[in-house]
This record gives sequence, structure tokens and C-alpha cells, in this order.
Amino acid sequence: MAIESPADNDVRMDMRALGAAIGRRWLRVVLITAILLGGTYAALLFVPKSYESTSSILVENRDSAYTRPANDTSSNSNSGSTQTIDTVVASQIELVKSRDTLLAVVRTQHLADDPEFNGTASSSLSFITKYFKKAASTATPEDIAVDTLADHILVVRERDSTAINITVRSGNPDKAAVLANAIADADVSRRAGLSLSDTADASQWLEQQITALKLTKGSAPDPNYDAQMEKLLTDLALKTKAIRDRQAKKEDDR
Repeated sequence: MAIESPADNDVRMDMRALGAAIGRRWLRVVLITAILLGGTYAALLFVPKSYESTSSILVENRDSAYTRPANDTSSNSNSGSTQTIDTVVASQIELVKSRDTLLAVVRTQHLADDPEFNGTASSSLSFITKYFKKAASTATPEDIAVDTLADHILVVRERDSTAINITVRSGNPDKAAVLANAIADADVSRRAGLSLSDTADASQWLEQQITALKLTKGSAPDPNYDAQMEKLLTDLALKTKAIRDRQAKKEDDR
């Protein structure tokens, strides 16, 4: 036998009475809902639109048998270790975000003259943000553009790969895509220059070794001189050809 206590009756919800109460206040409910929706829509109108574009680059280890120091006898397998790759990728991310790379993009894309990046752009919230603006600085438009571009980019590693994603945020979708590709191009050009520098240093080292061997032969003939000289000359020829090929490729890319 079930016994209902007064407390159970108190907590029951009478849906019919609730519907009648809402019906009597339907105008107030509709009015409040309309005000909330209108306020949300108006607030969204003042929020500036932002678009993102992503460009990816593949990071390669600059270390090789030719550019490695002469006293370094480590194998190629060690240079490809996880720790080395992680270090190379981390260094490359910092290189992409460096001021020199961003400055090259600012100059090639003329961002110092772009209101979005030189700090002269006006927004729908200018009447509010003008009260929170910092005091006028002595920075040049180019410096301001570099700092603004740095705030508009995100450089991250693609999971556990050696690929780096460069994401650029802008109020214009086409501009975001152009800047993402421009940053990637600037980084690739800079890495090409570093590779050429490594190659030139290796060639200089080989020339010094050849000169040393010639002096050694003049003072005390070495039975292995011919083999060593042939190897050095072959390496020097390969490196010289590599320099010319990379320089030609760099000129073609321009």
C-alpha cells in the first residue's frame, strides 16, 4: 500500500499551471527574448572579422658529410636521431618567427604602408578603444608592422613530423594567404642562403687541406698523398658544382 505524504505533493510540477503562467506572460517572454537576440546580433556586428591561412614547410637537417667539421666522425644515423630532429625543428620555428624573417616579409609585401599592420587602421570599436590606446611611441611604421605581423602569426610543428605550419591571421582572406606564403618563401630563401654559406665554408676548408698536403709533400713525401689529393679534389669539385647549382636555382627562384 503506497502512502503519499504532503511533502511529495509539494514537489510535484503542475505542467498545466506552468503553461498557464507562461501564457499569461507571453508578451514579456517574447520581448525579453527579442532584446537578447538583438543585443547579441548588434554585438557581433562590432566584432571585426578575422580569416586564417596556413602554409607548410618541410624542415631538413643542414648537417651533411661535406659541411660537418673535419674532426667530427659521427655517423649519419646519429645526425638523424630524434633529439637532433627535435632540435632542428625547434630552431627552425624560432627562425621563422625571427625579426629578420618577418622584416623581409614586411618589406616585400609593403606592410609598412598597410593600415592593418602599421597601426593606422580604424575599426567599429574605435570609439571605445581610443580611450585605451598607449602613448605615442617613436617606433617607425616598419617596426610597428613587424611587431603586428608577429602578433598575427602562429608557427607550430605538425605533430611528430618535420613539417612546420605557418598560420597567418588577417581581416582579408586573400591577404592572409599571401602573407602565409610570403613568410614560407622568406624562410626557404634564408635557409638556402645558410646552406650556401655552409657549402662555401666547406669548400674553403678543402682548399686549405689541399694546400697543406702540397706543403707536406714538398717537405716529406707521403705515400698516400696521391689518394688523399684525389679524394680532396673530388670533394672540392662536387662542392663547387653544388654551390653553382644552388646559386643558379636561387637566381631562377627570384
